[in-house]
Amino acid sequence: MTNMQLTLSDYSNKYRVSISTLRRRIKRQDLEFTFDQGKYYILDRPLHEHSLPPRKEVQKDSAPPHKFNLSDEINVINERPKLKETTKVEERKTSHKESLQKAKIAKDEASFAETANNLLAELKKAYMLILSEKEEQVMYLKEEIADLKTLVRVLEEENKSLKLTNIDSMSSFDL
Repeated sequence: MTNMQLTLSDYSNKYRVSISTLRRRIKRQDLEFTFDQGKYYILDRPLHEHSLPPRKEVQKDSAPPHKFNLSDEINVINERPKLKETTKVEERKTSHKESLQKAKIAKDEASFAETANNLLAELKKAYMLILSEKEEQVMYLKEEIADLKTLVRVLEEENKSLKLTNIDSMSSFDL
């Protein structure tokens, strides 16, 4: 007998047993298996050689075995819809949690967009303020240039008149 272990799919292919059957037997613990790193492994031997001895159920204080009657069947039938309702409630809770998460993400995105828009508006205001200051400086410098041009003209005229005066005074000495 070999001690080699196979994955569920390998065992299923080799011995022609469905994976769901193998999983059911593992769940009922009717099959020897090992579980390692999220995978089930089964010893490489036919299924009938795997059968474990039946599990003995412990009876409390030698109480008579329970007989299943019609009222028990009705109780079981009545309990089934409750399980489905519980599942629906859990589904609603899950979908509610998902919708809350989506809403939070949307709110965060909206908050991010609002913050970005606020920063953009502040940048625009700062740019406009700097631009208006620069325009004021340009206007001031243009006025200074105009004043300097006027001063240059005045000085040139004075210089011209002084030259003429000098020329006249020199010519009067020559006479």
